[in-house]
Amino acid sequence: MGYEEEYATSGPFTAIFDNSIARVLDQTLIVGNMEQTIAMLAESTNLSYKTVLSAVKKLEEIGFIKASRKVGNAQAYRFEISNNNFQPLLQFGENFQLRRLEARNESILSSNLERKISKSMEKLRYLDKWWEKSLIRLKNESTDLFEKCVRAQQNKDMINATEFANKCADLRRLFLIILRNRIATEKTLSILEKSKDAEDSIRNLFLIKPVMSELEKSSEILREKGKKVNEFVRIVNDLISSYEETHPAVEPKEPYDKAAAFLNEIDSLAEKRMKELPGISTAPQSLKY
Repeated sequence: MGYEEEYATSGPFTAIFDNSIARVLDQTLIVGNMEQTIAMLAESTNLSYKTVLSAVKKLEEIGFIKASRKVGNAQAYRFEISNNNFQPLLQFGENFQLRRLEARNESILSSNLERKISKSMEKLRYLDKWWEKSLIRLKNESTDLFEKCVRAQQNKDMINATEFANKCADLRRLFLIILRNRIATEKTLSILEKSKDAEDSIRNLFLIKPVMSELEKSSEILREKGKKVNEFVRIVNDLISSYEETHPAVEPKEPYDKAAAFLNEIDSLAEKRMKELPGISTAPQSLKY
């Protein structure tokens, strides 16, 4: 359905009064005082010639429309938009239509944002699974290295024991970094899932925006895995940017305080989970020659 056809049956006056006179009045906001014949108005209002003629006669009686001249065999009419009694009604119609269009645009933007959030959540869930698999692999590697280190110590093979111990330490650091990013992903998903609507989701993400640059620092350490950190940061920043484009004035209060609390919670949870993982939490004893 085109805009003209939609407007013909749901213009501002029609939306309120829903009758043939309202449909004819709606045309005033489009044509102004341009001459219109009954046939022209019938076409633009999707009404019959007879129905439009009846509506025009009633509007003519109250001075809102006036016969002007003959166009061929047809009588032309003009809307009396300069009529002091008519102007307040026209102003009301214009304002009402403007508010309707603004509300419609807001609804479209909100719907688009909701779709983008939904797709972003799918990406974040996939990313969360990827982090989980990486942590399992690292845990298995660390457990294997830990056992090799212990056996080397028992065999008094201090060179290999030291090498295994250093590798264990490197893996633990890597594990902790990935764990922090996984927890950040989990918590971001939780924010999006618990928010009451799309705008609430983005406002809540605003509060942790400063966290993104902090997490992004770990991407260099993770090398190939660092691409996943950048992907996580990009997903969050894209959501915030898409909202900022239409809501430039939005700026949450105390974002850095909230971000600091968010980071502290991530670190606290990461340390707790590290302690619960054998082979990761337990480091080989100090090696002495």
